[in-house]
Amino acid sequence: MPFYEVMLIFLFFVQTAFADSLTWEACVALAAKNNAQIRAAEADLRAARALAGAAKAPLFPSLSSELTGVSTNSQAVATGASTYSTSVEAAITGRYNLFSGFADAGTIDRTHALSEAQNASLRAVRANVSYDLKAAYQNLHYATERVRLTKELLQRREENKRLVELLFESGRENKGSLLLAEAYLVQARYETVQAENAKRSSQAALASVLGLESYETLEVRSSLPLDMAPGPKPDFKALARSTPQYEESVFNEAAAEAGIRIATSGFLPSLDLTGGYAATGADLATNESRRAWVGLTLTVPLFDGGRDYHGVKGASARWASASSARDGVSRELVLRLERAYSAFIEAVEKLKMEEAFRKAAEIRAEIARKKYNNGLLSFEDWDLIENEWINRQKQVLQAARDGVLAQSAWEQIQGQKVFE
Repeated sequence: MPFYEVMLIFLFFVQTAFADSLTWEACVALAAKNNAQIRAAEADLRAARALAGAAKAPLFPSLSSELTGVSTNSQAVATGASTYSTSVEAAITGRYNLFSGFADAGTIDRTHALSEAQNASLRAVRANVSYDLKAAYQNLHYATERVRLTKELLQRREENKRLVELLFESGRENKGSLLLAEAYLVQARYETVQAENAKRSSQAALASVLGLESYETLEVRSSLPLDMAPGPKPDFKALARSTPQYEESVFNEAAAEAGIRIATSGFLPSLDLTGGYAATGADLATNESRRAWVGLTLTVPLFDGGRDYHGVKGASARWASASSARDGVSRELVLRLERAYSAFIEAVEKLKMEEAFRKAAEIRAEIARKKYNNGLLSFEDWDLIENEWINRQKQVLQAARDGVLAQSAWEQIQGQKVFE
């Protein structure tokens, strides 16, 4: 494990000993170490690379040794005498394929393509987990801020209720206004409970991505940064060809094409070079006789019941399917990139809009509160302005969360990741 990851995990355990408050860097290190999806994809890549290495074995000669011991008992018919003899043979044989109808080359190409496809799949998994981690982290930050805001609004509703109650007792306000202020207070209490429950769910979601069992006291320290200037519109077609999903489809097509060469090799002859050396005697020390040999073996297929013919047809169909899948992935990625980029741009602009409205609503709410207290504004008008300010605060908080999620989705579809 890299040294920086060890240090980040160490810092994680130090900070969790006090408050379970995680930095973003600590979350990345934990997810890289514990996330089950990443570990499984990395194991699949190791297996694919091992198969690609095994496919190169036919490029080298194969050697084997053999030791044979024989004991015989012969009896003469005329005399009845028995004769015992032992013989031991030690042999080393080798075989080297000179030509296999291009099956070996096709197998090497196929396993290499599948290995690269698995590598692209690992990139996609890391990008997906990166999104899951960012979403879980930002959702927990949003849930924490929502709990804080609902408690502030609960206090605000209590103050508003006391204000209306004083005016009602002085005869300046009616019973309906007081009952509505009390209802707002009940609603604020409900929203506080709802926010606290949502926070627990968000803690569990982040713990799941991090591979942690306990989550009840899990906290995050800050929000993820949001790029408020996403940049010019990119070339979506070119961008699609650089994504791990498209690369995986390209390598799968290459593997299917190599499968055609493997299937076609059944129609071609195979040529092998063989050789060996053997020593025979009563025991290994005598070596009474020795022999060495070298030979060529040519195998020409004549008829296999149509297996090779149908194998080529099946391989060709799989290649056609993989080629069509690649085209479909390319078009789908362009569409997804278009949508993700548009959603990101819109989320950024929406946050700016909500911030502007919140700022205006805050000033109006303070002015309206003073006017209502002084009898210069009706309860109905004050109620509208007050509710608008409260709702704008909630909308700004949600828009900030949605902006980070939209940016994370845009990065995910491109294959960007936070893990190496």
